[in-house]
Amino acid sequence: MAKNRRTAVDAPVIAPVRPESDFGRIALPCVLLFIAIALIIAGRIRLADAPFERDEGEYAYMGQLMLEGVPPYAIAANMKFPGTSAVYAIFLALFGQSITAVHIALLLINAATIWLIYLLGRKLLSSPGASLAAAAAYAALSSGWSLMGMWAHATHFVVLPATAGLLLFLHWQDRPRPSTLIWSGILFGVSVLMKQHGILFAAFAAILILRGHKDRGTLQTVRDSALFGGAAILPFLVMTATLWRAGVADQFWFWAFTYASQYASAMPLAAGLKMLFDSLRHITLANWAIWIAAGAGAVILWREGRFLILGFLLTSFLAICPGLYFREHYFILMLPAVALCAGAAAKFSYPALWAVTAVILFSVFEQGEFLFQVSPMTATNAVYGANPFPEALEIAKYIRSHTAKEETIAVLGSEPEIFFYAQRRSATPYIYMYPLMEAHPFAREMQEGFIRDIETKKPQYVVIVNVATSWLRAADSATLLFDWWSKYAPQNYRQVGIADILPEGTNYRWDSASAGYQPRSAANVVVFKRL
Repeated sequence: MAKNRRTAVDAPVIAPVRPESDFGRIALPCVLLFIAIALIIAGRIRLADAPFERDEGEYAYMGQLMLEGVPPYAIAANMKFPGTSAVYAIFLALFGQSITAVHIALLLINAATIWLIYLLGRKLLSSPGASLAAAAAYAALSSGWSLMGMWAHATHFVVLPATAGLLLFLHWQDRPRPSTLIWSGILFGVSVLMKQHGILFAAFAAILILRGHKDRGTLQTVRDSALFGGAAILPFLVMTATLWRAGVADQFWFWAFTYASQYASAMPLAAGLKMLFDSLRHITLANWAIWIAAGAGAVILWREGRFLILGFLLTSFLAICPGLYFREHYFILMLPAVALCAGAAAKFSYPALWAVTAVILFSVFEQGEFLFQVSPMTATNAVYGANPFPEALEIAKYIRSHTAKEETIAVLGSEPEIFFYAQRRSATPYIYMYPLMEAHPFAREMQEGFIRDIETKKPQYVVIVNVATSWLRAADSATLLFDWWSKYAPQNYRQVGIADILPEGTNYRWDSASAGYQPRSAANVVVFKRL
């Protein structure tokens, strides 16, 4: 009897087939997930003509100036690193200086990120079905109207190199080649150039290196840290050297560090937390089912002790936090990690893969009107309300047809897209009014600089944007600029156009027809011509 007993050694060594690794069983949900991605890409193509919002206008205008040989910060200023503007310049050079060119380029960036999420999923989730679910989840989340995902914000451009850097870093962990670690560091460094928030992703990789010191030894860990850190800082050094050679190092330092530090410390904690909770409620309006699936996936990862994705998720959230300005499109930085969590929920079992597939298809269907029915102009109005983004097109068209290429214009408001559309330069580097309205030591000096530029350069046209979100004026904002314009305008300019932004549509009046027109809406844009 004893010799006939089965022992552990005698047991068969054939492991049971996991449902998610059985291609025959997962083929249909994978096809459906691929169709979901294709539909979202089709929706992006259909909405490619949607007017720029103001951040896009900033990047496009600065990219346009770069193509004309004007370095960043020379005649147009903002506090962001110039990486995204440089990428815009490349897009504009390759595809033409148009809205469609930028949005098609964004589609390519988005498609590349979707592919990287799939590869990350294969690496971290070890399941083709779950990996494709993660990729489809990212496609749906990153196109969500509640995150303003159809517009080419800098956060999209942070995510691509950061995701690629993480993928290379994971390959380096498996096969520690110095060249792989160097390229990973460079990619993380590039993500910082797109927007300063990208530095948190580089810090995440650095922490992972330090955590591996027990396996690789202290000396090797120091070498790896030095190699990675040197590679990560290299793009910043190249950028700084380039700006120094272009003669704009002082302007760069002021805007990207001196003023940016004031901006980042201005938001009170209580106001920031309120903004966080308000934004969280808003961003989950679209694709809410995917967010729930991602939450379930995060719980599964926690229970399984799979903390790398959860660490990536925490890092992504921390990348949103600097300054406590929790604007909706900032949350795009979280989407790769959120998508991987949704993929983790699909990995749990074969029925779970079907459930997550159904959730993603439901999310695409729920956004169907936005993706496939409304016009690009209507989509812009639905997301951005009374912001004068469609109106900027008509105003710029009028200005362009009434000015010579060498003439300058000015905008009292934060609508840099007008400069890009009109292909006319701003008479002042202050293309946003926000720094002039904020409570910091430089605000009044900035207003004085704006006034001095207008009085000195005498722009042919001045556009006044009477829309609150174009100013974000506070009770303690300096009023010098408004007091000056009320006295300066009647003696030097006359009204030649107005865009009255009404619920039923914008009413445009030009030339003599605008002179006596009284706007019916508090949201309007007025165009003045120099006498």
